[in-house]
Parts: sequence; C-alpha cells; structure tokens
Amino acid sequence: MAQTYAWVMEQEIAEMSRKNEETVRWIMEQQEREARERTVFAMLGLEHKYREMMEQLVDDFEDITEQLKAQEDRRRHRAMFWQREMEKTAAYDELKRREHAAWREEVESYRVAYDRRKAQEAEKERARREQERQRLKAARDEAEKEAWRRYEEGWNALNPTSSSETTTPLTFNTIPWPLVSPPSKLDDITAARVAMFLLSSNHSDGLSRKERMKNALRRWHPDRFGRILARVIDEEKKDVEEGAGIIVRCLNNLMERESRMIAQNKIIRPEHHIIIHGRP
Repeated sequence: MAQTYAWVMEQEIAEMSRKNEETVRWIMEQQEREARERTVFAMLGLEHKYREMMEQLVDDFEDITEQLKAQEDRRRHRAMFWQREMEKTAAYDELKRREHAAWREEVESYRVAYDRRKAQEAEKERARREQERQRLKAARDEAEKEAWRRYEEGWNALNPTSSSETTTPLTFNTIPWPLVSPPSKLDDITAARVAMFLLSSNHSDGLSRKERMKNALRRWHPDRFGRILARVIDEEKKDVEEGAGIIVRCLNNLMERESRMIAQNKIIRPEHHIIIHGRP
C-alpha cells in the first residue's frame, strides 16, 4: 500500500509541474500578445480601447491566478493528505512489525518455559522412579534377609533336641523351603526362585557361590532329607518329595555350571597372563 501512495504522490507532483509550465507559457504568450496589440492600437489611435482591454485582461488574469492558486492549494492539500497516509501506513507497518516481533518473542518465551517445565517434570519423574526403585529394592532386600532368617530357623527346628520333637508330624507348609515367599503349592517351587534365594547377596556373607550350593545340597540330598520326609504326613508326602527333587536338580545344575565356569577361567587365565606380562 505504501508503494501505491508513493506513485500517487509522484503523479500529483508531475501534474503540478505541468500546470506551472502551462501557466508560465500562457503569461509569456499574453505578454507577446500585449506588445503586438499595443502597437496596433497605438497606430489606430485607439489607446483608450487598449487600456480597457488591458484592464479586462488584468481582471481575467487575476481570476485565472485565483483559480490557479485554488488548484495549487487543492493539490497541496492532496499531497499533504497522501503524505499523512504514507506516514500512517509506515507507522502501521512498523506497528505490525513490532507486534509480530513481540508475538514471536512471547511464543518463544512460552516454548522455553514449556521445555523447562517438561524437563523439570521429567527429572521429578526420574527421581520418583529411582526413589521407588530404591524403596522396592530395600523392601526386597529386607524380605530376603527375613526369609533367610526363617529358613535357618526352620532347619534348626528340624534338628530335634528331644525324642518328642522327632515324632512331630510335618506338612508341606512346615518344611523350610529355600524361597523368599513360602510356597502354598508344589508349582510355586521353581529352579529360578530357588537359585535367586540361595545365591542372594543379602545373606551368607563370606561364602562363595559354590560353598552355598554345597551347604544346600547337604540339607536336601535324598539320603539326609529322607529322615525328614519320613515325618511328613502321608497325604502330603508326595508333594514334599517332588519339591525336594526340584531343589536337588536345581542345585546339581548350578554346581555343573559353576564347575564349567571355573574350568573356563583356568584355561583363559594363563593366556591373559602371557598377554599382560609378555612371558609364560
């Protein structure tokens, strides 16, 4: 729109220049005409007629001058109008530019604030999850410690100190199973749960994995566990026997894996020795 105003201004100025040129040319033509007519009227002895004509001409010239002045005023007013419009347009454009810049700045500030808030929320969520993980770990560690304490106490109770205790009947639920949570049925006894319980770092400090497995095998070996199995009531004896079998098979598998790992380490270790020290 500013370009349109500028073009209109240029047209107005060009029109003013053209009108001024026409006015000057007309005055010069009138001066030349006056000189010719004065000579003619002087020769004819009609100077009074010439004066009347010139007076009329002056009056006409004054009228024309007033008209030209009025036209000039109108053109000047139009030029001032268009100049003000151009200034308004420029001011409007500047205002819109500033408003747009302010809007972009506000949007950017909102984006930064949003990203900061999301980052803070993510950090809070991460901290909450870490705290929850630590809480669950602490609860699990405490549960494993308590389960190990019950397990040891249960086995101590199976070693009677009096003859009356050797005749106390046992059930599936009174057997100290090597699990964090006491099983309510045979399917609850799995090799994974047994291994997780026996090899936990929350008990048996100072004992290696192999030593823990050997201790457990001494308790659950069929030859020794048979004396305990004899005290189990008949209707639950089969489940107890199968549960003990699951534990023994789990321990045997763990012992085999442990032996293979030890053998592999013995084979690999000399090679590492040669590489590190550069000599056999």
